[in-house]
Amino acid sequence: MKTTSTILLALAALAASTAASTALAAPLEAGWYLGAGIGRASHAVSPGFPPDTRMDNQGNAYRLYGGYQFNRYLMLETAYIDLGSVKVDSPTEYARIKARAMTFGVIGMLPVWSGFSLTGKLGLASLNADAEAGTKSGSSRSESSATRATMLAGVGLRYTITPNITVRADYDHMQKTGIFARGGKLGNHMMSLGVDYRF
Repeated sequence: MKTTSTILLALAALAASTAASTALAAPLEAGWYLGAGIGRASHAVSPGFPPDTRMDNQGNAYRLYGGYQFNRYLMLETAYIDLGSVKVDSPTEYARIKARAMTFGVIGMLPVWSGFSLTGKLGLASLNADAEAGTKSGSSRSESSATRATMLAGVGLRYTITPNITVRADYDHMQKTGIFARGGKLGNHMMSLGVDYRF
């Protein structure tokens, strides 16, 4: 009888331990999350500039984002993205463009292997640009600011470290949109690494 009781207690302890381990390992498939990411952004500006113009259209960028994950396959996410700036110089003129965006998108996820998921994103971005331009002699200077809506698309890879923490790599593309006077357009690409915390 004592042996039987000992075996039953051991089995109960093993079952409890297994259940606890499973609960700890299981991902939280639904819930709110917040995150931050850093990376590099590049800007596409059109129309083009004269041959003697130098343009620096790449720089550091960051994002702050949050959203709701419904299950293993679907999330809704909104983000604020600082896209850095574009610097244009010619022998006689200059221009500076500072870009940022608010985005809202649907993210689909495809679990592929042991905590890894491929992602695809589709949504809208509210792209804002502040521009300053003038002559290097100082005889002319102007400032402008504009906001336009544009399409957002992206792909990425996620890895769940713990039920609450996920690391991710993202590539986002914002379609060119007419944001400047005289038909000037601005589009953006961003590659970033980020960390999510799920509540």
